[in-house]
Amino acid sequence: KSLTVFQFTVSVTLITCSLVIQQQLDYLRNGKIGLNKSQVLVVNLEGLASSFPAFRNETASLSGVSSVGQASISLFKDHGMAGFFCKTPKTNEEVFINVMTVDPDFFKTLDIRWHKQLNNSVKPGNLIINESALGKLRMTEDDLGGKLTLGSETSAITGIAKDFNYASLKEKIEGVIMYVADPSVASESLGNKGALYIRLNTKENVFEMVEQIKAFYNKQRPTAPFEYY
Repeated sequence: KSLTVFQFTVSVTLITCSLVIQQQLDYLRNGKIGLNKSQVLVVNLEGLASSFPAFRNETASLSGVSSVGQASISLFKDHGMAGFFCKTPKTNEEVFINVMTVDPDFFKTLDIRWHKQLNNSVKPGNLIINESALGKLRMTEDDLGGKLTLGSETSAITGIAKDFNYASLKEKIEGVIMYVADPSVASESLGNKGALYIRLNTKENVFEMVEQIKAFYNKQRPTAPFEYY
């Protein structure tokens, strides 16, 4: 009798876990997460270091790749989000806020929408915030162009991206600041962490493209596993 109860409990647990996973997959496929993940391949950059620029350039040169972007975190998976204490631009209050580094092509590659932006807003050295960061920083959209100091560097806030999921889909979207790094600098500083986001053309065979990109990766890191999603 006790064995039957145990088996029943295990079965219920497995079914529950399966349903939760299925709900998450359905949300990823169909939910509104604030960006366009269709035809986007995400490659983990950990360990590439100085080999990253060559890998990125070869990947970007493929005819089946429409754009590539880079960030210091792997969306939906990374729990290593950086954060800073900073002074709010207008009220001079000290707040803690999430910060990630991106390259200029990150927004285009993931088709992230804009709430408001200044002309030529996505350029190296500028800061982009999401909608949730407005309240965190005690700002309104009319305060675009104001300065914010992160650590020892002061930069202009030049754009407000519409909120998008960047952490677990179970979590509320929090305010985040995105520092736009120069592509060459981003390659050096992010080549050993974060992820490369690769948007494939819709007519391409995804499996064939993955094999080509994997070959480029293995050329730089022959013994390392090729991790992507």
